[in-house]
Amino acid sequence: MCLNNLLKPVQRRHAAQHLIDAYRISARRACRVIGLQRASWSYKAHGQDDTLLRQRLRELAQVRIRYGCQRLHTLLRREGWLANHKRVLRWSS
Repeated sequence: MCLNNLLKPVQRRHAAQHLIDAYRISARRACRVIGLQRASWSYKAHGQDDTLLRQRLRELAQVRIRYGCQRLHTLLRREGWLANHKRVLRWSS
């Protein structure tokens, strides 16, 4: 039975880290043993702080009550904000 079917990537990362710490093997070998791609091993998740963008969207929505999410998205883009239209739709609902 293959480990790839049993473990999620986060669990495989922890298993590889355990191999590196406990058995002092290289990260390359640990990833090969676990079946984890080295790109997944080195990946660092990063979140975005969208509080200012959300605040501006709320301000625009309060001033322009009749505007929908597409128009609000256009106004944000004109002001220089980088926001996906689907994200604006999710926030404006």
